[in-house]
Amino acid sequence: MTQQIDVIHTPCKSCSFAVYDKDTQTDCYLDLISKFRNKNIEILEVYDENKEFFVINKKKCFAHKEEGYFKSRKLENCSIEEKASYVREKLRLNYHLIVHLNSHKPKDLIKLAQKISNLTIKPSLLHIVRYKEENKSYPFKIITKFINSCNIQNWKIKTVLNPATEYLDVVHEIITENKNCKFMLSVMENYKDIDHIINYAQETIYESLSTFIVVSNLEKNSLLFNTDVYRFGLKTGVDILSDTEKFTII
Repeated sequence: MTQQIDVIHTPCKSCSFAVYDKDTQTDCYLDLISKFRNKNIEILEVYDENKEFFVINKKKCFAHKEEGYFKSRKLENCSIEEKASYVREKLRLNYHLIVHLNSHKPKDLIKLAQKISNLTIKPSLLHIVRYKEENKSYPFKIITKFINSCNIQNWKIKTVLNPATEYLDVVHEIITENKNCKFMLSVMENYKDIDHIINYAQETIYESLSTFIVVSNLEKNSLLFNTDVYRFGLKTGVDILSDTEKFTII
């Protein structure tokens, strides 16, 4: 029976962490081949005119790195142990954080900022959503203090002009405007569990090698989700942010 390579796959052939015995791959330095197999992810044994190697079928390997990756970072002369350590440090959830400013009282914003500042895995970008009619309650002075207290280097403020615009429609606009961001965490009223939500997503993706649709707090107003899954859902008529029965509750 011929094994079919899926459109989505990862060939190990040129990966820096592929372990070879002469021209035959025997393992992965990061021990991912055995982890994928334990999760029933299909591993194909293939060959070409140069090598015999593994293909991780129907999945992109998050740790796949070729030598050009290390050369571009001036790490090409590092040992395999040093390269592995560098990549392991990079295997962290890369996400944007969206804060619905008007769902938090001005006096509570510093508590939220402290929560964000203390996150083990911080967002790469902070989006602050505010509605124009609330400008007097949330002047720029308060927003500036909030941003500084969050200790996040990159941030954007999105002002909503139409008060009838739903917040989730604003989230959709942010996703559309930030196509390179794979994960989004939207925070409304209750933010006390966002660190648990982030840690759950980190463990699910990089340790359990699993997936999720939406990770949420009990109140379902702090939502972490994959933007690719979100976009695909909309194309098929499914809004994963509205289908709350499929949320993973933390």
